[in-house]
Amino acid sequence: MNVRAVCRILGSVLRIFGATMLVPFVVALVARESDASSFAIGAAACILAGVVLRHCGKDDDIRPREAFSIVTFSWLLAGLFGGLPFWLSKSLPTYVDGVFEAISGITTAGATVFARVEGVPKATILWRSLLHWLGGMGFVVLFVAVLPRLGVGGRRLFEAEAPGPVSERLKPRIRQTAGVLWGIYVGLTAALILLLLLGKMSLFEAVVHAFSTLGTGGFSSRNLSIESFNSPYVELVLLVFMVLSGVNFAVHYRFLRTGTRRGFWRNEEFLVYLGILFVCSFLVSLDLWAELGIRPSEAMRLGSFQVVSIMTTTGYSSADFSAWPSLSKLILLLLMFVGGSGGSTAGGIKVARVIVAAKYIYRELLRLVHPRAIRHVTLDGQALDEKVVSAALGFITAYMILFMLGTLAMAGFGLEPLIAMSSVAAALGNVGPGFGPLGPHGNYATLPQAAKVLLSGLMLVGRLEIFTVLVLLLPVTWRRRSTVPR
Repeated sequence: MNVRAVCRILGSVLRIFGATMLVPFVVALVARESDASSFAIGAAACILAGVVLRHCGKDDDIRPREAFSIVTFSWLLAGLFGGLPFWLSKSLPTYVDGVFEAISGITTAGATVFARVEGVPKATILWRSLLHWLGGMGFVVLFVAVLPRLGVGGRRLFEAEAPGPVSERLKPRIRQTAGVLWGIYVGLTAALILLLLLGKMSLFEAVVHAFSTLGTGGFSSRNLSIESFNSPYVELVLLVFMVLSGVNFAVHYRFLRTGTRRGFWRNEEFLVYLGILFVCSFLVSLDLWAELGIRPSEAMRLGSFQVVSIMTTTGYSSADFSAWPSLSKLILLLLMFVGGSGGSTAGGIKVARVIVAAKYIYRELLRLVHPRAIRHVTLDGQALDEKVVSAALGFITAYMILFMLGTLAMAGFGLEPLIAMSSVAAALGNVGPGFGPLGPHGNYATLPQAAKVLLSGLMLVGRLEIFTVLVLLLPVTWRRRSTVPR
């Protein structure tokens, strides 16, 4: 491990991240709010740490080991420094609470420890959503886009942070690819802000919800989330943009480049993604109508919004779904695992991996009947390398092992089984709200501090696709010269 090369890049990332705290700092100054000094101190501490790390480091080649370290520690440090304003302003009682909120923000989980959001200073509310927006596309990807001369190192950083089984290159240079992705992201954000303003939202709330929606995070400026607006227009606009945010941004790029919809309808992952949304929306709506007697139109409105919100791992709520019938809750719990498309801002296992796993099972069943048959696992009509298939299955296995271990740990803190399962599924999948007291009408404030630390770790591991973090636990990763063990 080339520690000095890691330190130099980390220093640059921290300086950029610290500079983003100046946005809520300016808002606090303009609004004459008391938390301006908290953001000033947080920004200064982050930038100073960045300067020190960069001074201690040196320019050198970035290999895969260094890339994994840079990405993991960038996100961890972002949570540690990003939590300072919450704690220093006394918006949250402890530093652990502040770090939990910051990591929940930057990983786009949206789990909150704020008992009441309304009444919190605007700068703090904006910072929560800005963290969503930065983490949605990936602030290391932003770093790759704005800083030149990273070369191969930039590609490795991009691949280490990119969500999904395959990180797709849209341009010959990885810096151009990162720039294209962020350009689409900014454009969609601006479009959503304008549409929300037409829905009679204030500019501040439109910005906050646009940041949270495109980042599929779910932090709202209101205690009851989207339910408090009671606006079919706002729900419809947010539903459309949640769906778009859960789509691979490479598909958006092809649509913008060609001007045709063929890129969408020829993408197998996109079709399965839409199919799951439609089927689950229908089933949940039918369950609400049959079990709770809600009229069909209202059941469809509530069911479809909540299904889209959970599957895209945004975590908005238009109703207290933790009080819904068992079938609806089970469907929502399963959707927490599935998540959105690879290359999107959504969390979860990703639809592409689910497709690969299903096709792998089908292939193995065929081999039982035709042992000599040669059949490849395909995606979009292309045969996948066995390494990609193996990586997808390994990821799902690791995901489920972490889910089971996390559930046991949360049950050890006294949570009921379903609530413990939902808290871990929501953390690993970066969904946010769970069931019961951790649901849309509750929060995570009452959990023990150790439970908050555990869930923070799960949110970080889930956002960074598990292996990016777990590989750092191998002793061989830290050796100066590594040899592959036999």
